[in-house]
Amino acid sequence: MFIDTSSIMLLNPARTGYQVYLADGERKKEVEQIVLDRNKSLSQVIVKDKKELTKYDVARRSEI
Repeated sequence: MFIDTSSIMLLNPARTGYQVYLADGERKKEVEQIVLDRNKSLSQVIVKDKKELTKYDVARRSEI
């Protein structure tokens, strides 16, 4: 699958964004610092689709 890092993001307690609660892989330290603002388009895609999202999905959506 060519996946070098993975993470699980959950809505934070303040309900302002999604943050990494579990990460593993080559870029674990970098990924653990990510917080996605709840109002950003990427967060809205995740909420709407209710499924996992890969960097390939993000790249494909940005081309549309």
